[in-house]
Amino acid sequence: MKVRIFAAVLALLMLAGVLASCTTGGDDTTKDTTADNAGESTTAVTDAPETKYMEDVKDYKGKTIGVLYWSDANNNEFNIEKETGVPVDDAIYYRDLDVTGRLGVDIEWDGQPGNKSNLKKFKEYFEAHRNGEVQIVAGHSMVIGALAAEGYLYDLNETRYLNFTNEWWPKNLIENCTIMDSVYFCSGDISINTLLGMQGMFFNKDLTDDGGKKYYDLVRNNKWTLDAFIAETENQYKNLDTDSAKSAGDMFGFASYSGMINPLFVGMGMSIIENDGANGLKLSPKYATEKNEKLLEKINNLFYTDNDWFYANKSFANSANIFKSGRSLFYMASVRLTINTLTDTNGIIYGILPAPLYAEGESYRTLLANTYTLYAVNSNVDADTADMCSAYLELLAYESSKTVTPAVFNKTLKGQYSDKRDDAEMFDILRSSSVMEIGLIFSDQILGGMPSKNLFTLVGNNEATLRTDIKDSKSLIDNDLKKLNDSFANSKQK
Repeated sequence: MKVRIFAAVLALLMLAGVLASCTTGGDDTTKDTTADNAGESTTAVTDAPETKYMEDVKDYKGKTIGVLYWSDANNNEFNIEKETGVPVDDAIYYRDLDVTGRLGVDIEWDGQPGNKSNLKKFKEYFEAHRNGEVQIVAGHSMVIGALAAEGYLYDLNETRYLNFTNEWWPKNLIENCTIMDSVYFCSGDISINTLLGMQGMFFNKDLTDDGGKKYYDLVRNNKWTLDAFIAETENQYKNLDTDSAKSAGDMFGFASYSGMINPLFVGMGMSIIENDGANGLKLSPKYATEKNEKLLEKINNLFYTDNDWFYANKSFANSANIFKSGRSLFYMASVRLTINTLTDTNGIIYGILPAPLYAEGESYRTLLANTYTLYAVNSNVDADTADMCSAYLELLAYESSKTVTPAVFNKTLKGQYSDKRDDAEMFDILRSSSVMEIGLIFSDQILGGMPSKNLFTLVGNNEATLRTDIKDSKSLIDNDLKKLNDSFANSKQK
C-alpha cells in the first residue's frame, strides 16, 4: 500500500511539473498561457481527470511482469531508473511508478539489442526465454512482426483490459493491424518512439510571408493536397554554388530522400497490404493502381526534370542538411528530426504539417517510421497473466497520453524549436491520423522486403512501372502472404 500511495503522490508532482513546463514553453523565456491559447489545441496542456481510469482494476499483490525490450531503440523509453531533470525521461519514470503502484506489480526489465540489424539475435533470445521469463515483449516494429509471423504472440483481443477504441491508441489500429479477427501488437501514446516516428512535412517559417498561416489554414480546411503543396514549392530554386547544374548546394522548394517516398504515398491514400477478414492478409487493391503509377510519373518528373525538387536518393544526411541549412522550404521527416538533427539551426524557425492529401476533403494519414516500438504479449502465458499484462499496457498508454505525450510535444515542437501555437494542432493531427502500415511490419516476410523498398527503388531509378512490376511478381507475393496467413491460422487453433 505504501508503494502505491508514494507512486500516486510522485505522479501528481510530476504532472504538475509537466503542466508547468507547458506554460513556460519548455524553457525560461517563452510563455504559453491559457489566455494565449484560447480555442487552440490542448495537446500540450491536459487536466487530470476527477476519477481514476480503470478504478476497479485488480491488485496483483506483488506479481512480476517480465518485459523484454530493445535496448538500442532510437530514443530510450524503458527502465528509466530515476528522475534526471530531462522532462520526457521524468514523465516516463513517474508514469511507470504510478502504473506499477496502482496494479501492485513489479517489472523485471530485460534489455537486448533489437533494432533491424539485430533482428535475428533478438528473435533467438526471445525464443530461448519465452517459457516463463518474458511476459511482454516491446521491440522494433519489424522485429515484432517477425515474432508474430512465428505465432509467438498472444491475441490482445482476448485480454480483459485493452480497449483500442480509446484515444491513446491510433484510430486505425484495429483496421490496420487486425489479422483474422486477432490483434497481436499495439502502439500509440504508450511509446515515445511511436510519437517521434510520426512522419510529417516540415517547413521553414523564415521562408514564408506569414509564418505558415496559409499552410495551417489549408490543413484545417482539408485542402492541403499534393497540388497545393507543389504550387508552394514552385519558383523556389536558386543556384547557390559554383556548379551550373542542380546540386545539393542549391536552394529548393522541397528536398527529400528514399525513406520519405512511402510516407508521401500513404498520405495520399495508398495501402500496401491490408486485412481481408477471415482470410488474413492480402495485397491491397490500393497499391499497384493507375492512380499511384501516375503519381510516380508526376513525382519523378518533379525530382528529375524540375529544379524546385531535390532527391538525395538514399542519403538522409544530404537531404536533411539542405533543410537544416535553410536551403529548402519543405522537408519531409519524422518528428524525431527535431531532437536528433534540428538542434542547431542557427535560429531557423520551423513548423510541421501532415503529409499532403491526394484530393480535397480526404482524411490525413501519417505513416510511422519503421523505428517505432510495438508492444505485445507472449503467447505462452496463461489467461490470467495475459489479463495482467493487458492492464499494464492499457494503463501505460492512458498515463502516457496525460503526461508523456505533452512532454514529447514540448521537447520537439515547442519553445526553442517552434514559435507558433498552431503546431500543437498539427501535432494532434499527426497523432490522431497515425498509420501502422501492416505491409511494412511484415516487409521482411514478403518478397524480400518489397513493401519497404519497391516504391523508393522505382523513384531512385526514375521509373513508374509499378503495375507491371507487381503483376510480374504477384504469384510470389501471394505465396508469401499464404505462408503468413497459414501461420496465423495455426496460432488461432492452439
